[in-house]
Amino acid sequence: MSRRRILQVLKTKQINTPGRKREELSPETVQLILDLKRQGYTIEEIQNYLSGVNINVSKYKVWSTLREQKTRKLSGEINKMFKKWDSIIAVILLHPKAGTRRLKLLLILDIRNCKILLWVLTESLRLRNVIELLDSVLESNMRNRIHVVISRTPPLVPTRGHENKLTRHLKKLRITYHWITSEDLVRIQKRITKRLSRNMEPEQPEVWFEKSGIALIERYCSEYVKLIGLEVGKDEIPGET
Repeated sequence: MSRRRILQVLKTKQINTPGRKREELSPETVQLILDLKRQGYTIEEIQNYLSGVNINVSKYKVWSTLREQKTRKLSGEINKMFKKWDSIIAVILLHPKAGTRRLKLLLILDIRNCKILLWVLTESLRLRNVIELLDSVLESNMRNRIHVVISRTPPLVPTRGHENKLTRHLKKLRITYHWITSEDLVRIQKRITKRLSRNMEPEQPEVWFEKSGIALIERYCSEYVKLIGLEVGKDEIPGET
């Protein structure tokens, strides 16, 4: 039985015990870690290099420092997008499993408010279907300045060259777009796909998704937006006057 469970059973107050002291790095050390990473050093090589100049840092601290910088960079990029555009629409395609069946889950999300505007769960999905569904969402937002972000997942991603029917269609509508390439966001997509596959009911996946899946994805979105320092549904962005 875990210590936490024992305390719950006994209904006693948990005694605060000192944990491992958090490693604090100087700005110079953080910059050195970033410079070494840009030069192609691995996390272990960075740690060894720092040890050679009498700076003792754990591998975890090197990793967390690099990840924190990536998060800050992504936060700045999303912040700029929120300032420039009224609506940020994400077009994401996931491939969850329902039992032994591999499905396609198309999500069209309002990123600012972390709301799913439209979703389709099916075994087959063609690019023209995606365009038609996206158009139905864009029509109700045409008064706004819209920017679209797209996951690099077939059939959304071009198989030849840099464009396909979807990107050409957006250009025709004079709507700007970019592809989701951030490692953090790609990792979140994979995590959501695994979570959906683990919980989705094989017999009635659509019913399960409407009941539980929508809330799950919207929660992931809002938690991540808050993690990078933004506020869900807030029109005024931090630092904006």
